[in-house]
Amino acid sequence: MNLYKLELKRVCKTRMTAILLAIALVLAVVMAYLPVTFIGWTELDASGNKVSYTGLKAIRKRQEQQVSGTITPDVMQEALEAYQRVYRQYDASSINDIPVEVFYKELARYQPLVNNAKEAFADPKTGMAPGVMGLTAEDMQNFYSQLPKRLESVIWLEQDGKPGYEQAQAIAQKKFDAVQKPFTYSFGVSSDAMDYQTLLSLLLTLLCAVIAAPVFASDA
Repeated sequence: MNLYKLELKRVCKTRMTAILLAIALVLAVVMAYLPVTFIGWTELDASGNKVSYTGLKAIRKRQEQQVSGTITPDVMQEALEAYQRVYRQYDASSINDIPVEVFYKELARYQPLVNNAKEAFADPKTGMAPGVMGLTAEDMQNFYSQLPKRLESVIWLEQDGKPGYEQAQAIAQKKFDAVQKPFTYSFGVSSDAMDYQTLLSLLLTLLCAVIAAPVFASDA
């Protein structure tokens, strides 16, 4: 143990280690900040002018507008009705046909719910999700009862014919049954942030390898 402490102390005192640790600290700050810069929010001000926000202000705007709390079937239905109302108003076939400021004002808060509903009611044979107008209020009321069926179809699409398919199906259903329902939703990070977290982990691992390399080289 004493030898380990002495070796660690020797490595930490080198100039290269100090430089690499400083680089690691800078990388951590930069990689934490970068995903924030990609967040955007657009709305109309009191005069009817389009105003766009980015960064932390956009995140605060999103947080203020997001649905949070227990996601009951009625909340799911409310989300679908909001989407379908706006789609009819603009004769839209996809979200790209909706004006940006209207999307953020009327639909952004419901987007995670509607996306999950589309995924839940995807075609079990092809995995293709239905469009917004292809969902019904009854579907939203049956959202939670549909999820085990969707889980089964996903595993079938990805694992059918492979060894252990039945076991994987049973384990997945058992774990899903243990999940508390209805779900509770709260505003969190985007998937982009998780990508940067993975990249940061890789870079830090490389820096640690560079720090440790001289120790093994000297032993040789």
